[in-house]
Amino acid sequence: MLHAHAHARWLTEANSFRELNAVTLPTDLVSRTPAFEARPAETGPEKLARLPKVDAACRAVIEDVTPEINGGRYPIKRIPGDKVVVEAEVIADSHDLLSAAVRFRHASETKWSETGMEPLGNDRWRGVFTVTEVGECRYTVIAWVDHFKSWRSDLEKRLATSQEVSVELVVGARLVEAAADRAGGEEARLLRAWAKEFGFGDQSSLKERVERALDEELAGLTLRFPDRRLVTT
Repeated sequence: MLHAHAHARWLTEANSFRELNAVTLPTDLVSRTPAFEARPAETGPEKLARLPKVDAACRAVIEDVTPEINGGRYPIKRIPGDKVVVEAEVIADSHDLLSAAVRFRHASETKWSETGMEPLGNDRWRGVFTVTEVGECRYTVIAWVDHFKSWRSDLEKRLATSQEVSVELVVGARLVEAAADRAGGEEARLLRAWAKEFGFGDQSSLKERVERALDEELAGLTLRFPDRRLVTT
């Protein structure tokens, strides 16, 4: 369940489900109000069953975010130049692949900065940001089902078992075109050209199309513009 605090100092924007807060103190600090109470370790269906009801379309679930002190009732403290290592458990309701990020900002700022999180294994993710100035700093974790990552993984599995992948190439091209729409500018031009190269062609060029589809550099560019319409915050 969500932690409820009686004091106004813990309140934040009304539309932020888990925005993280800091109490004003004369020291440099970073704080977070957690979404869930600490509980014994659980896995699989037990873990999902006890989570609060949220929008079913947002399939990523975030819990057990660290660091926190006494369930998030007190802020952690850092000084400028220190790195804050943020970890969280991120799960979903299927085998689709996930992406996650840490968002952070100084209390005087309105725009969030962001750094990606990397999977550690066993559903655990880690991201790092640096405290740059004295005062309050807020941070939060976001996660989403990454359809492009999932498509790429599925394509590689199908290729490993010598399955026919013509349809999968078209599906992937559509995902890249959607990323181009979110990108704009030169990145959009590169992504659309890439999608056309591997997504549409005759059967005789299938091998070349597959090789092009697995281009690491352009895949990295696509991942910079994910579909976050159903992001969990």
